[in-house]
Amino acid sequence: LDARVGRAGAGADLHDLDLGAAAVLFHGGDGDAQGGGAPVAAVGDEVVDHEADGADGQGEAQALHRGLGAVGGAHFQGVDADDLAVFVDQGAAGVAVVQGGVGHHAANDGVFPHILAAEDIGLANPNALLLAQSTFDAVHKIGMPEARIILSECAIYLATSPKSNSAYMAINQALAFVNDNEELPVPLHLRNAPTRLMKELGYSDGYRYAHDYAGNFADLEFLPDKISGTAFYNPGNNAKEREIESRMERLWPKYYKK
Repeated sequence: LDARVGRAGAGADLHDLDLGAAAVLFHGGDGDAQGGGAPVAAVGDEVVDHEADGADGQGEAQALHRGLGAVGGAHFQGVDADDLAVFVDQGAAGVAVVQGGVGHHAANDGVFPHILAAEDIGLANPNALLLAQSTFDAVHKIGMPEARIILSECAIYLATSPKSNSAYMAINQALAFVNDNEELPVPLHLRNAPTRLMKELGYSDGYRYAHDYAGNFADLEFLPDKISGTAFYNPGNNAKEREIESRMERLWPKYYKK
């Protein structure tokens, strides 16, 4: 919340808020600091010297949320609209949302275009994430109104890029597996053996250094025996990932079969 107020340039300080009012703001955010912080950022210097406590403090904060609580929600709904426009290859809609100001604020908040580039474009065009980061940096350094051109270029590029959510799905599947299963031991051949005892226990036995083999590749198991052959990444159906899939089928046939 402090960071959000600071970015808004409002000059407000959490220390100026009565504890009761602050509690209601945070509670009203329902776990979303962006939503809870939006009213404070919106009113700026008006949030000063709140000395009321108890019911009075709650009342003022609730009134604040009723009057301004939609600010954060509307802002991030706009970001969602921009994401959706780009996701369906609608460059015109994406640029229109940028023109409406969402792109500038979202880039300032660090939510656009990085997430979209990684989640919905992903490995179909890895350069999308690089351009997203460049856009983020450029917008902060140059500022509006010139930054609108950079945002427009980025929105069009993302909108017209091939799409894939394979990286997003892969990390979700991997995390779900870790959460749903017992902790498994690291294979002995992957363990470092700095002591004689570790060597006697078989640590590092069978390890192969990939660069000592043709193509800088060694067929070495990196997963515990219990889940050997498990693949969390499934390449998407696009030109870039078909290249990845072809290579994975050649190098890791037990994970990726034609």
